[in-house]
Amino acid sequence: MELFILKLLLCIMIGIILIQDSDFWEANGYLQKIKDDKYIKENLKRIQVRSLLQLKKVPEAFGILNEIQFCQGYDNMLNDTFYMLKKIGMTFPGAIQFHRLYEKNNKDSEAMHFEGQCYYNDLNYDKALQCFDKAIDANPKSAKSFYYKGQILFRTFQFEQALECYLQAGKISSKYNNHYISFHIGNLYLLLFKFEKAQEAYNLSIEQDSQIEAGAERRQVTLAMKAIIHWYNKDIQSARDLVDTNLQVSTFMLSRLYQELKYDYQAQHNLTLFKQNNVDGYNFQKQNYDHGQMFIKYMEKNSQQFEQLDDREYEIMKYAAWVLDYYAYDIEFGYKDWDYSKIFYLTIQNEQNEKITRQQQRRLEKYPII
Repeated sequence: MELFILKLLLCIMIGIILIQDSDFWEANGYLQKIKDDKYIKENLKRIQVRSLLQLKKVPEAFGILNEIQFCQGYDNMLNDTFYMLKKIGMTFPGAIQFHRLYEKNNKDSEAMHFEGQCYYNDLNYDKALQCFDKAIDANPKSAKSFYYKGQILFRTFQFEQALECYLQAGKISSKYNNHYISFHIGNLYLLLFKFEKAQEAYNLSIEQDSQIEAGAERRQVTLAMKAIIHWYNKDIQSARDLVDTNLQVSTFMLSRLYQELKYDYQAQHNLTLFKQNNVDGYNFQKQNYDHGQMFIKYMEKNSQQFEQLDDREYEIMKYAAWVLDYYAYDIEFGYKDWDYSKIFYLTIQNEQNEKITRQQQRRLEKYPII
């Protein structure tokens, strides 16, 4: 029955190509595939892996992955497998199975990477870091391993080392060189007092944002972070020009900027608005790290360094950390949901990547095979 369904779907795919483009030569290639037993068997194994994972039969699914470890599309199958394991809540047994694949072939950087992602998902950062390091050793061009290593270093407050990993991931793959990560990099530079590099990262983030349909709030927050650097450097007017008054958290910064500009009424008015909108009554004085999240906790961990600042500088850095804790979010890449209906699309796409032209690729994306 599965074989019949596979043949039927392949025929539908061919029909779409014929109808849309009248490309009979290309269609004939697909027709030949139906006669290829090896091709059908490999695709059936991929279907079996997904079905077994749906049934939470993890060892059985990995038994099939073990059989196709050197087949085309294997790496993408591992990617799918991890996100399926994550969805069904079985990343712990998944880590063990990924490790067995790596033991069979110590050049299988993908298996080692996804073992690391399983541990990362379970917050076992020590083991995850070891896995990402091994994956990088096996494949120094593994951008995602550098990225997730950076995430661990960030979450364990090692900002300097995290930066190196994010930057390396971006050099290897454009997937890790986008507005989200540029903004994140700017934030780390800011907390490390590398203001010029922070400004460069924020400017890049805004430039990258302009290339997509970005939310207004993200741009407002990025401009606010640029304003904080000007404020710290006592370039008060430049800071004021960058602040968007529609950003709720900006009222505290505006109160201080107006105070330094000697506009007492505006300063008091914005301070009142800030207190009204922040009922927790958060203050930015030294030795107060209540309600802190990632960036405030970083300041607490490095309190000896930060509390050597004068009161003005400390207040600005604490406010910056508070804004980032308020708005910042984890950056995650990969499939968010398991989409069983598209199981053939990636298989076909991977197989044809090296054969078809860009124009043909765009055609397949326009008329997706599902």
